[in-house]
Amino acid sequence: EALDHGSLPIIVLFPERKDIRLRLRGDKVTYRPLLDDLRRRGYRVIDLGDGFEKYDPQGEMAGKSFAHYPKAGNLMAAQWIRDYLTQQGLTTPQGVQAALKGTKAPKL
Repeated sequence: EALDHGSLPIIVLFPERKDIRLRLRGDKVTYRPLLDDLRRRGYRVIDLGDGFEKYDPQGEMAGKSFAHYPKAGNLMAAQWIRDYLTQQGLTTPQGVQAALKGTKAPKL
């Protein structure tokens, strides 16, 4: 539906604290089946867990108690989203238009 309206859909997954801890220990996150299915179907997906792993390799955020990401977590999330958009060439209207031309609707 987003593609039909000229928008490029990107799904952003926000892991819970328990998933951040699981990943830090090297275990599979609880949302792994969802992530795998979305990617298999051809959706663009940003997993913020990848960003936390990159920007917080010692897992300092995982050791904090929070219901919502703390300021540092939000900054890492924003940086990871920006990294993804830059890597995919989606930081300019021209880049988004080019991506739209090459994007087909995912399998349902």
